[in-house]
Amino acid sequence: MNRMLSMISKRLPFLIGFCALAVSIGLPAQAGPAPAPFDYTLLQQLSIHEDARSKPLDTFARETMRLITSREYWPESKVKSNFLARDPMTNLLSMLFEPDQWKDIPVIHLGSADVKKTLGIDPMQEWASYNDLKNNSAFRDAFKEIMRKQQVDEKLSDTDHKLGDLHGVLNRMDGIFYGTDLKIVPIKQEGSEAVWVSLDEISRLENSDAIRTGFQNLMNGFLTSDRELFNSGTMALITNLRERGGVDYPTAKVLGYEIAYNEFKPFRKAWLFLLLGTILFAVSMGLSNPMAYYGAWAMTLIGFLLSSYGLGLRVLIAGRPPVSNMYESVVYMGWGVLLFAGIFELVYRQKIFGLCGAAMGVIVLTLADMLPFDPSISPLVPVLRSNYWLLIHVMTIVISYSAFALAMGIAHLALSFYLFSPHKKDLIRISNNFVYRAIQVGVLLLTAGTILGGVWANESWGAFSGAGTPRKPGLSFQFWATLHCCMPASPDWWDPLVSLSGQSSGSS
Repeated sequence: MNRMLSMISKRLPFLIGFCALAVSIGLPAQAGPAPAPFDYTLLQQLSIHEDARSKPLDTFARETMRLITSREYWPESKVKSNFLARDPMTNLLSMLFEPDQWKDIPVIHLGSADVKKTLGIDPMQEWASYNDLKNNSAFRDAFKEIMRKQQVDEKLSDTDHKLGDLHGVLNRMDGIFYGTDLKIVPIKQEGSEAVWVSLDEISRLENSDAIRTGFQNLMNGFLTSDRELFNSGTMALITNLRERGGVDYPTAKVLGYEIAYNEFKPFRKAWLFLLLGTILFAVSMGLSNPMAYYGAWAMTLIGFLLSSYGLGLRVLIAGRPPVSNMYESVVYMGWGVLLFAGIFELVYRQKIFGLCGAAMGVIVLTLADMLPFDPSISPLVPVLRSNYWLLIHVMTIVISYSAFALAMGIAHLALSFYLFSPHKKDLIRISNNFVYRAIQVGVLLLTAGTILGGVWANESWGAFSGAGTPRKPGLSFQFWATLHCCMPASPDWWDPLVSLSGQSSGSS
């Protein structure tokens, strides 16, 4: 038996590493949409101006399908229409060139039971068509009521917000059907910034014959499945748009960063490697052979590098730190957990930091991937864009959550030792000490972030109290953590219990 365990421990890292590479390479092919009928490599680089930034057509197509159907694409077994099993670029072009086909097929994901009840739709019906909603009198009446509430500043219900989202879906489909949402070329205005012109406005521009000809050939090639005509039209359209846009048109390099990010999905691959790292760290705690430990380090390091690559791409694309929305804050926090866990593990070499850091990384990045967070890259909100100190404050506060998340992971492990293996006194003591160390780092960063918030308030209003009353959960959390760091020796169960109760008070 011992010989078998020894053999497994020697080969396990390599076997799991091989499986990880095979799965990560095969993942897009297994979970991807139906093969595209055309090569969109060049057309993906067509720039669309939306939400105060330029993005590749590839991103616009993916965001459009997420908005309409709640996913970029669906497996054929889960939808009535095979339209939704196609890739987002094909569907976007189909909506643009074949709008009538899209008006009667059920492609809009309804989701909420309350929405179905309000609209008088069968509770078992999951999908609706464009015309279903356009012709639904209950939907029109509900939206009029939403507009009335907004005019009198009345609070909207959750159902109101979801109905508003459905109205946004119809607006997006209208914008694609008629070309008004596709702002494809910047036109320089005398004495002012360039104004992006939509597809339906191109015909009114002077000297736009070459653009219109390229677009017409692209459309005809798509409708007749003529790849040669489609490719020549794409080349002519992109070339003429770049010439007309001049320096205001984004370069292929900048747009390429976002296309690479869309296709590679670094955070999804990261949590796969981190999951394998977690398993190997757990295995290494029961084996004396160091190979499983080294394999765990390798898998976790790959996961960390993939997370760093994803965050780096988002920074290059957006030109700002990754703290603009909930999705970015969550993946940034997950990256911080891996950073702190790696540093502590290098110092202590006790496997606990590696195990808990990799496990928390899996949890955080999986939640970011699976929960309905909006992963879209958007400009900073004005309040963050206008103040350097506020941006640093937000980044410091979020990274402090990483240290506390690591402490929470170790605290769960410590309590499990205390409850189920109370005889492992040394392991319990070491785990408690590591909880304490992680909390110390979190307290330091949280305090620095709070002070930076005061600096921002002083710069903005001329007084440290100008920002109003601080958030009570945040202060409660900082109180718990600081109290823990200042307390003398305590029972074995106290450190993890304080960590978990502090986390609860901070998140309430």
